Amino acid sequence: MNRNRSSRAFTLVELLVIVAIIAALASLALPALSTAKFTDKTASCINNKKQWCAVVNMYAGDDAKGRLPRYDFSYGAGGMYAPDGPTNMLSGLAAFGLTVPMCFDPFRPGEIDVLVKFLGHYPGSSIQELTRYMSRQYNECRLRDNWWIPRKQGASPDPTGVFPRDYSTVSLLATPTWTKGTPAAIYGWPTAVSSKGVSHVPFISCLAASAVGLSIDGWADSPTGMASPTDATAICPSTAHFEGVRIKGVNAAYVDGHVETHNKDKMLCGYLPAGAGSSSGPYWYY
Repeated sequence: MNRNRSSRAFTLVELLVIVAIIAALASLALPALSTAKFTDKTASCINNKKQWCAVVNMYAGDDAKGRLPRYDFSYGAGGMYAPDGPTNMLSGLAAFGLTVPMCFDPFRPGEIDVLVKFLGHYPGSSIQELTRYMSRQYNECRLRDNWWIPRKQGASPDPTGVFPRDYSTVSLLATPTWTKGTPAAIYGWPTAVSSKGVSHVPFISCLAASAVGLSIDGWADSPTGMASPTDATAICPSTAHFEGVRIKGVNAAYVDGHVETHNKDKMLCGYLPAGAGSSSGPYWYY
């Protein structure tokens, strides 16, 4: 026996309701997905920093006095900013386990694209090619992290001849207000495994600056200008770790082997190059 089957199409109202439900579910899922991606990048960055801990400790273990890799500049006026190192730095550390992936922040994957475009291929394990890439602008190795181990400039405008400046050795009157009371000003930057601040002051942290102006690397100056060296909103969005337009912080590694995540409220200003006025910067953070 045949039965008549009736079919009914969705009304416009019903379709709109379905679309609204899907949109609502998507709006709930997208933030969770974004948070998951941020968490994965943070974990990868922390792993890189732990590998840096192993490298500097292997280096110090090979040094009779347990000194950390200083790598002074031996030419010209090389070195001023926190990421600056001489051209022999990466090759010197390669002997102690430095690898190419360690030198890039997962939060800035575009830097890998620039590297590949410059070389024509990914360097794999070639530290020599990585050095050629990172030294292409000023004939100095510009790291993708802030390196806090003091080293001598080639022709230094700083009276100490060493940067970043160690304010733990000067009077409070000579200490800038932006660094007073910070771990770096209390303990000094680490120079050896025996330094008193090895568990309080990092030897390396993610790149974070108020103004850098390095268009060749895709880094840009802060759009907010130099409001205050203690104000994390002055940090360039092309440095540090951002989630969308919001700064989240950086990771910092210590000689004793631990890695800390510093959110924007915990980030501290550690360095202002000599001769750079407060209106021009750049300030460097950890």
